[in-house]
Amino acid sequence: MSSIKNAVRVPTLPIEIWFETGASYVWDVCGDDVRILRVKERKTRRFEGKNYLNALIEVATPEELGRFVEEFGCPIGKYGWFNFPLTILWDDFLEIQDRLRKAMVLQISKVLSRDEVKAIVNPDTFDIKVERREEVYYGTLTKDAVWESCYTVIIFERLLADTKYSICKECPNTFQITSGHRRKYCSERCAHNAAQQAFRERENEKSKNKKSKRLTPR
Repeated sequence: MSSIKNAVRVPTLPIEIWFETGASYVWDVCGDDVRILRVKERKTRRFEGKNYLNALIEVATPEELGRFVEEFGCPIGKYGWFNFPLTILWDDFLEIQDRLRKAMVLQISKVLSRDEVKAIVNPDTFDIKVERREEVYYGTLTKDAVWESCYTVIIFERLLADTKYSICKECPNTFQITSGHRRKYCSERCAHNAAQQAFRERENEKSKNKKSKRLTPR
């Protein structure tokens, strides 16, 4: 108790999460899978964790996964220490996306109970470094640029920022809930597609009803 009383109290810091990778890669597509052939450039690069998570979630084709690997590094493994060629199976990558999307909307206690989350995120102790930029102090947390690190972004957002997400009714994408208005779709395009589909279904139903009336004997 005395240690708590004597602890130095500091103002709340803005916290940034950064992902770091050591290389970019040359890749190609083999069937539906992506092969990482060799290192294109060995150079340490940093990305904002939120941007990395968004880019990973938005990958929709093997070709887009290849471009992700070229820009952000390999999402599987650490700092490029693997044997070439490395094949990323498209079905495995879709499973990774599904796990992250579920982590964005599942009850937070269920997310924290996952073994893969426990291995990378300790919600009781975060290894945050404090740095000063001009007159402002920031808390920074740096993780390896691999898909599991995305759990750190999700946990921080949901535990500390009380960020809420939902899953689009038209596609598998997640989107942030920013108001009390109940939103169903991630974009205007998905909302338009859903409205068009509903319109076609109503028209088909009307057509069936008219045809049924014509065939009904009087």
